[in-house]
Amino acid sequence: EIDYDNQKPSIKQLNISNGQEIKNLNKNILIQGEVSEESTIEINDKKVFKITGNKFEYLLGVEEGNVEIKIKVVDKAGNEYIEKLNVTYKRD
Repeated sequence: EIDYDNQKPSIKQLNISNGQEIKNLNKNILIQGEVSEESTIEINDKKVFKITGNKFEYLLGVEEGNVEIKIKVVDKAGNEYIEKLNVTYKRD
């Protein structure tokens, strides 16, 4: 018996959105979210470790200005989902 999985994983929850302006003093953007199924997660080509279940958290170091964020999710069957966001970071 073979299970065939051709469904791409998805991001169910994300604490940032495309076009958002983020302000803080520490030159970091905290990215938190949840994926739909057991998956590996990369943000800007760096491996992200899950905190509980399918939830993840990542602290991205940034400079002021436009920041491109690429989130790549790959499930156990190798199905891949990529979400790209552009946000603006400003020191507060």
